[in-house]
Amino acid sequence: MRKPAPATHPYFPGKSIQDLCLAAVAPAGLPAGAPGSGEAVRFVPGEWISTYYNWINNIQDWCISRQLWWGHQIPAWYDEEGNVYVARNEADARGAARAKLGRAPASFTRDEDVLDTWFSSALWCHSTLGWPDDTKELATFLPSSCS
Repeated sequence: MRKPAPATHPYFPGKSIQDLCLAAVAPAGLPAGAPGSGEAVRFVPGEWISTYYNWINNIQDWCISRQLWWGHQIPAWYDEEGNVYVARNEADARGAARAKLGRAPASFTRDEDVLDTWFSSALWCHSTLGWPDDTKELATFLPSSCS
């Protein structure tokens, strides 16, 4: 949160997430040239700004996986050279590795991390309603669309 963005960042070179969160509530708002520049966040009721400042000034980095042993395992596999292959299953990942390397990988390991349970909880409806198949339950209880 405190690590600055690279100097080559198109909107916030050298700014950390903490810097941007503080700028968002300042009267001038976000830096010029950035999306939302000149706009400032206003808290209603206003006394919540002190809670926000306390949180943002004391923020700590938080690993998305937190090395939990439950949750959805990250669908990424690595070959012996460190190349990463993201796919729905290991067979598809191995196919991508063969296509890239021109041969089967000498070693192939799956990423051991899992997605945070907060992220995984958003997948609950998909995993219980039949996704990726187009089921009646999915259409009834999750009628949203990304198209």
